Amino acid sequence: MDSDPKSALGLLNHGIQRFDDGDLAGARDLFAQALREEPENEVAWLWLAEASDDLGEKRYCLDRAVAINPDSAGLPKREALRTARVEPAVPAAIRDLAKPGLPPSLQAAKPATASSFRKKLPWRRSSDKASGPAATPLRRPWVWVALATAAALLLVGAWYAFLRSDEPALDAIHFAVVAPLTGENASIGREVRNAAMIAQDDINSSISVGPKVELVFFDDQNDPDLAVEVAKQIVADDRIVGVVGHGTSGTSLAAAPIYAAADMPVITCQATIDALSDFPNYFRTIYANSDEARILTQYLQVDLGQDRASIVKGTSAFEESLGVAFENKFGQQGTISHVWTIGDDQKASIASIVEEMQEADDVGTLFLALTEDNAYEMILQLRRAGLDPLIVGSETIGTQGFAQRFAFFTEEQSEPGFFTHNLVAVSPLLYDSVGGATLSFANNYKEEYKKTPGWRAAKTWDALNALALAAQRGLNVPEGSELPDLRPTIIRELGKMTDPATGFQGLAGPVYFTEGGRSPQGLSLGMFDERMLISAPVQYRIIDNETNYDIEAELAAGSVIELDGYYVRRYRVVYVGVEMIELRDLSTSSQSYTADFYIYFRYNGDDAPLNIMFTNSADSALGLGEPLSESVTASGMNYRLFRVQGTFNEPMDFSDYPWDQHQLTIRFQNPDSTQNDIVYVADPAATAMTQEERLRSSFDLSRPFNRVPSWIVHDLEFEQVSIASTADAYDTEGIVYYSEFRVLMNTGREVSSFLAKNLLPLALLTLVTYIAIWFPAEQAGARVGFAITALLSSSVMLNAISSQLPDIGYNVAIEWGYYAYIALSAVLVLLTIAVDRAYKAKRRGRVRRLDGFIRLMYPLTIAAVVGLYYLVYREGERLSGGQDNIRTGVVIILGIVLALSALVVFWPDHFDLRTLKGYNDPDLDKLIDPGAEAAS
Repeated sequence: MDSDPKSALGLLNHGIQRFDDGDLAGARDLFAQALREEPENEVAWLWLAEASDDLGEKRYCLDRAVAINPDSAGLPKREALRTARVEPAVPAAIRDLAKPGLPPSLQAAKPATASSFRKKLPWRRSSDKASGPAATPLRRPWVWVALATAAALLLVGAWYAFLRSDEPALDAIHFAVVAPLTGENASIGREVRNAAMIAQDDINSSISVGPKVELVFFDDQNDPDLAVEVAKQIVADDRIVGVVGHGTSGTSLAAAPIYAAADMPVITCQATIDALSDFPNYFRTIYANSDEARILTQYLQVDLGQDRASIVKGTSAFEESLGVAFENKFGQQGTISHVWTIGDDQKASIASIVEEMQEADDVGTLFLALTEDNAYEMILQLRRAGLDPLIVGSETIGTQGFAQRFAFFTEEQSEPGFFTHNLVAVSPLLYDSVGGATLSFANNYKEEYKKTPGWRAAKTWDALNALALAAQRGLNVPEGSELPDLRPTIIRELGKMTDPATGFQGLAGPVYFTEGGRSPQGLSLGMFDERMLISAPVQYRIIDNETNYDIEAELAAGSVIELDGYYVRRYRVVYVGVEMIELRDLSTSSQSYTADFYIYFRYNGDDAPLNIMFTNSADSALGLGEPLSESVTASGMNYRLFRVQGTFNEPMDFSDYPWDQHQLTIRFQNPDSTQNDIVYVADPAATAMTQEERLRSSFDLSRPFNRVPSWIVHDLEFEQVSIASTADAYDTEGIVYYSEFRVLMNTGREVSSFLAKNLLPLALLTLVTYIAIWFPAEQAGARVGFAITALLSSSVMLNAISSQLPDIGYNVAIEWGYYAYIALSAVLVLLTIAVDRAYKAKRRGRVRRLDGFIRLMYPLTIAAVVGLYYLVYREGERLSGGQDNIRTGVVIILGIVLALSALVVFWPDHFDLRTLKGYNDPDLDKLIDPGAEAAS
């Protein structure tokens, strides 16, 4: 207690004593004397208010206390008096103190100055004024927020309406897909359905404006009678404007009249029977039986030298059609020894045929014009009878799954390939000799459904894309015109696709249609290597640019076949195997690496396939050198083994750095032979190896071939792609395609060690900065210093990280984390300055609010950014578009932080009587009525 009774403190203490004794008049006098000694004594004003009997005098004293300290303990009572509309009155004991200057509550009539401007801001509550009209709703902060939200919603709605205004009235284009989804052939139906779903996603992702494609699936169980009923359901559904189906020639023929009568466009991706060409609304993305028979005849007679053949066929429409077509085509140049037909009793009939074969002098090549089930039983009995002729089958057995049907027999387990030895199968598409979009489709299918697709999947994709393209062209009508009837429109648009230019590039080649809805197609010839179906050494591909060839000379040489106005050409398939010895010297600055590996080739004919150049080698003269081994295999193919060592270049994308993953490649092609002559494909022995086997060094199996520190090779794959090259800049049709073989090594950094090394200083800086946040408000200057140090230090760290990369000219993933931290440090500086200013203005409530926000916001923001990186780059579940997601996420997080920071800093200090605590003055309570409270 102050020893001088005449000091402000001494007078205040004596006044409090008088107040406790009940002498209010004496207390008021002593409090007034204390205020004369120290007019800015908040406590004296509070005690004078407590000792006053008049509510107006109480209001005046509390106004003065709050003017000295906005967070004064008397604020709740003062707010109660203001709400009760009590006008301030100067106590008689201190009128002389009021003359020099009125309290803020009495300065309403004064002109606005810089110091009073804050009180007149539109978001201040009207109750902050000493007097005046009641608060209007427009002056309340939540009203402004509501209005801003409503305006934003109106803008979004207008924008959406604007975009929708250009879209056609048609909501969606519905196509039916018919397949055997249940029953004995459900596996075929599943493949068709899966491929259709991928096609739907691919089509819709390419449509920015206009109706999307929606599919409706139907199950005909490969039953012709059920197919008719399904066709009736489809044509009766007004939504459906096109059909992909059916699964067999029999079901397609049965349903065809129903579709024709309804002008329904139909594309079959499986039925090869020629009779479908009689229906003008029926198209196909697969060859017809007559075309298949013509190509097979060429292959057997010219490429394999077979001039004698026998036929086994069944009684179905497909089997009869294919058998007759092959008999006619092969019989023109060769001899048909026997033609057998399987009767109703399948096993007994096949047993009888096998007995006749055993007694026949020369069966020749055995052609199976059979369904899969009939072919399976025929081969089973044939091989068990000890007969081993060259067998050629149709696309019904041209799948990987066909060979698997024999996997559980004793003969097959003891001798893999026992049943499929010397078996050649036709396939519309084999994936081991394709590249580009076809290979991407196969990889997407396998990733989505955990199974390798068959040829039906690719043909289904082609069929749906043909329907979608025709529909889009049909909907391309002048603005304001009525939408056409899509069923006949799609038929008409499909009929306009008469060449590669008016069609589109499908997965097995160009898709377009000739007379009768036929689709000019090449085909793949597969042979079974044990239980794996691979491309045969000779294949046939459709010619899409006749000007590149001397057609007459090629026809005379037997390299080209004419099929109803178009041509297919023979080409060689070369099998390639690569076994890595060592990968080292990976440099991200020069984007190069050194590879040491064995490479071998298997091929028929001359040594032209060995004339290769490594297209991404740093040394343009790098070649194969002399072979380490050369021989001829049991099947008559040439075998050559080489060892190659060289430095290779690969452009690298560092967008996801340090989570970046790179595909290092070894690429080569034949500079003299185009893909119309030679195609390089992965050897079955190489593709059959597990990833664990591929990743081991072929020189030392006890260690991996990767010798690059801090990098991991995740897997090694093989790929065949088509590379386009313009042969003549002045020849518009001079585009030449080369077959390029690639070894793909997918690599990535050891991120954990990188982060531990490079982010530990930033983590320590973050911790120290957060500790500084807990300094008291009077040390706000020190806190600002820590925040500025964090900002500058993180900028230096960012520069050190960026210097580890080549001059790439774009942001990488980790930089956005540093940007977030730098921005957070800048916000922290501003908020801490706001704390310092509030503290100096004695606005202790605001100080507490700001401190609480900072201490919560800082760790939550860092946790949000770290969580964002984990979400995008978490192991095994990495999201696509990593760096773009990081950038977007960081911007959103910082936007939220800035918005909340602005709200906390600029939100006015006000009180609501419904939540006020701390006042218990009976006289004030009497004045607070519900109407006055609501008005406030």
